[in-house]
Amino acid sequence: MEIQHQIGPNDTLDGICLQYNVSRDVLKRHNKLHNDDIYFMKELTIPNPKTEKPHCFEERRQEKVDEVMKKLKLRNEWETKAFKLL
Repeated sequence: MEIQHQIGPNDTLDGICLQYNVSRDVLKRHNKLHNDDIYFMKELTIPNPKTEKPHCFEERRQEKVDEVMKKLKLRNEWETKAFKLL
């Protein structure tokens, strides 16, 4: 179930994210926002975290990291941790 949040004059995107415990990226994607400007809107739809699909970017990023690690033939845990910090 989604929640309709009526935007007040002092509301910010970050404040709404904190209030509903939802990430900025999820809220922006769910409401099709391209930036953080919400002053012109009357309401935002707050997604249900149980039904919100995870962002595929993180999945693709991890696949790419795994692929590069294979190519570099990282052999041990220390090398793997060092690579992930880059």
